[in-house]
Amino acid sequence: MIQSFFHPQKALTIRTNKFGNFSEVTAFSQAHQKKLVTMEQVHGSDFTERTEFIEKIPGVDGVLTSNSRLLLTVKTADCLPILLYHPSGIVGAIHAGRKSTQQEILKKVLTFLKNGKHITEGISLWFGPAICEECYQIDRQTDTHYSLIAENMAQAYQVFDPEKISLTVEGDCTECFSDEYHSYRVEGEGVQMNYFGIALK
Repeated sequence: MIQSFFHPQKALTIRTNKFGNFSEVTAFSQAHQKKLVTMEQVHGSDFTERTEFIEKIPGVDGVLTSNSRLLLTVKTADCLPILLYHPSGIVGAIHAGRKSTQQEILKKVLTFLKNGKHITEGISLWFGPAICEECYQIDRQTDTHYSLIAENMAQAYQVFDPEKISLTVEGDCTECFSDEYHSYRVEGEGVQMNYFGIALK
């Protein structure tokens, strides 16, 4: 379990890998007196903004909040976890697998913040460990590969000028480092999850 890796002065963060589990996230939320929020994660592009607590939000792969009492979480096992912070007092968690990425979930979230919240700069994004392009072959016959990081980075820069936002890429591949991270491509059906969470302090 790793804590305080993303905007430690303004946000609480937690992440687990094979050496941790969801019970540690639960204990973390209790220790900091936060209500733990999860998402159904249906591999779509729907997201929601929540100010009130709901334990599991149905039908979404992204959630935003300005409520400092909530700890937003996302789980992955090759998909790209994205955490978001803005100094106006907004945090977010996004599950960006290939289907969600192709449906432009990050672009939709950032467009909402730009147009709906009138945020023009200062957003920070953290891209967590995910399967890398070399490992992520999506068509064996044509040897086609897919980059979750490159595709989501492109979406971010379609909405905001690169100089107006901050983007941190973890870079670890969950398949290359499957001794450290849970990976669907390595473990198959029934794979356990890596968990990531963020809350306002």
